[in-house]
Amino acid sequence: MTTPMLTLSNVYKKFGDNEILKGIDLEIKKGEVVVVIGPSGSGKTTLLRCVNFLVRADRGALTLNGERVDLPSASKMEILKVRRRTAFVFQNYNLFYNKTVLQNVTLGLVCGRKMPGPDAERVARDALSRVGLSDKFHVYPKTLSGGQQQRVGIARAIALSPDVIIFDEPTSALDPELVGEVLNIMRMLAADGTTMLIATHEISFAKDVASKVLFIDRGVVIEEGTPNEVLTLPKEERTKQFLRRILPDYSI
Repeated sequence: MTTPMLTLSNVYKKFGDNEILKGIDLEIKKGEVVVVIGPSGSGKTTLLRCVNFLVRADRGALTLNGERVDLPSASKMEILKVRRRTAFVFQNYNLFYNKTVLQNVTLGLVCGRKMPGPDAERVARDALSRVGLSDKFHVYPKTLSGGQQQRVGIARAIALSPDVIIFDEPTSALDPELVGEVLNIMRMLAADGTTMLIATHEISFAKDVASKVLFIDRGVVIEEGTPNEVLTLPKEERTKQFLRRILPDYSI
């Protein structure tokens, strides 16, 4: 039996009196693409941010490649180790607009991984080439389209060679005509065996690429299974309601 790359156990988080996550369990094996879907406010982003300690969970544990970390009490060193083995792709790119595309990708390698400058530049050039931006090394992000900026964000993640890449609604800030170019890069990563945890509303993408789909609503996993089980033949009425609302042709 394959040991999971990443396991989340009983992750709970509230802000004030508002319970956002109510005991989420999740397991991802090496090379899997796990897609989390659900309505806005369901807890998808909070869950992903708890993995990378961008939000600290109130309860629960994370196990990454066999190393268990208690989420609420993790030390600075434990958090650093998790962050060095994961990469986060944000909704709104989170690029440095006063730095070139190449500098945006090399920064984490030099400052975070202590990689020598020439080595960092070589790795960054390779990552940017993989996402189709080999002609944009020395331009600034403000000159790029939203799709190109998000591809810089993905290149930054690739360059870190993480165990898991986490994508938080990576196409939500894009104009519709730019969504495809980002999803195609993610399809490429999936085909290459990259382990990914993705929150998205792109249901057709989830059907094509996901190993496993979780439908979350009000901080609870309502349904979990293969894309066919959750997206084509769901068992739970709440899942069916959600799919009917976002898919005009959905008939179940």
